[in-house]
Amino acid sequence: MVEIETCDDIADEMADKLGIYGEDRSFFVGDLSVRMREAVKNEKKLWGHK
Repeated sequence: MVEIETCDDIADEMADKLGIYGEDRSFFVGDLSVRMREAVKNEKKLWGHK
């Protein structure tokens, strides 16, 4: 089975590596996930994908 990695998974892993826990972690993961999704949308626009 192929595991699909999401923006939330990546942000959560980054929080682990940076040692961010508690209330700060939820803000970090949420904000980073939103920024990554927006970056993906922008990349798709730049490369002509829908």
